[in-house]
Amino acid sequence: MGARDKAAGGPVTPASDDPAELRVVDPPEDVPGASCIEDLFTIAPQRFRCFVAYGRYGALLLGTRPWETKQRAAAQFALLANSGGR
Repeated sequence: MGARDKAAGGPVTPASDDPAELRVVDPPEDVPGASCIEDLFTIAPQRFRCFVAYGRYGALLLGTRPWETKQRAAAQFALLANSGGR
């Protein structure tokens, strides 16, 4: 996903902040501004979600396990950062 400029591409937050539905999961190391959650009421393929942003671009990564979702988020961040996505 992209935004019109860097200021508009700020942090992404989940639609629900109900602690009965979502649990914060530690984001991947060395990925500034990343956030990860576990959705306790979602089916397996989308249970873990990480949000990453670089410049005006952002990405949502989904996974069944926290470690794989964090790995995808770190890889996506590296792609954004190394592609000059300012």
